[in-house]
Amino acid sequence: MTFDRVRYPTPFQPLPCQPSMPFKVLWRFLRTVLRNPRLAALVRAWSIGNWGFYPHPTFGKPEKLDLPQVDRDLIHKAIMNAGISTLEPTIIDDLHKRDRRPLMALLLACLPNLTTVHAHAPPPDSVLGAVLENVLNVQRSGNSQPSPLASLRELYIFGEVPIPSGSSRPDEAPGADGAFRLNYFWPVLYLKGLKTLSLCGTETTATQLKGNYGPSNLEQLYLVSSKESRGAFTDIQNLLAVTKYLTRFSFVLEDRDFGPVLSNREIWDALQGNRDSLEYFDIFWQVFMLKRGLLSQFQAVDPVATGSMQEKSTDN
Repeated sequence: MTFDRVRYPTPFQPLPCQPSMPFKVLWRFLRTVLRNPRLAALVRAWSIGNWGFYPHPTFGKPEKLDLPQVDRDLIHKAIMNAGISTLEPTIIDDLHKRDRRPLMALLLACLPNLTTVHAHAPPPDSVLGAVLENVLNVQRSGNSQPSPLASLRELYIFGEVPIPSGSSRPDEAPGADGAFRLNYFWPVLYLKGLKTLSLCGTETTATQLKGNYGPSNLEQLYLVSSKESRGAFTDIQNLLAVTKYLTRFSFVLEDRDFGPVLSNREIWDALQGNRDSLEYFDIFWQVFMLKRGLLSQFQAVDPVATGSMQEKSTDN
């Protein structure tokens, strides 16, 4: 776990060999920043390894974590500040099981000056999803108090690093498949301050954006589909429909040998809502792609890249 600003050559490079986040490390860090707001205010960037929870049936139940009253009071305050009081019984129960997901959600909600996050996110995380939805509710209410994640400007999300089947830890069964799903992360598209969003290894199938929060303020969007993704044009269209101010858009379609493949024409049509703002876009089909939609006739083409819109365009 690192808190320095990390620079990457591209938005698609995953974190360097980040292990999963140990429960005790997250718990101690959360307890420390809750007790020391000045320390919490110093954190500007955060690189996060896996934090999913995959109890392995052969290991039995993990030892129950007993929380002293002083720590329960801290957790209660953090839950109230995050605006998810209805989830408190569930969160306490999950902490007893040493589930890391509530810790991560509460940490992200209590770092007021966090501007940049690189993270390997788990497929399901209902607590973080609730925190993000509450942020949108606070934004829409016009409350003068700053909402959690109000300072976030750059968010780089990757699927969790797949865990070897021979793992010896009870919370590291091979449950992380490396794919990242937007099913609970959709509110980030509407965070007022967020300008750059990178989703790497994304499963875009059946992408649904809830509510009516107006256009997104995103200026840079980078998408890399997962190898197993069966996402179609409508899924990408749903993402691009709320982005009206994009200046940069990159899309990488991983190798798939099944189902329909997105064509350049479909992506081009989906980008029309950004034609007044878009300065650069890049479309890349993986080298081993067997089907290339409308480009299937170009046998010698490996990657397809479209540079500055002012210099290049395509009808395919």
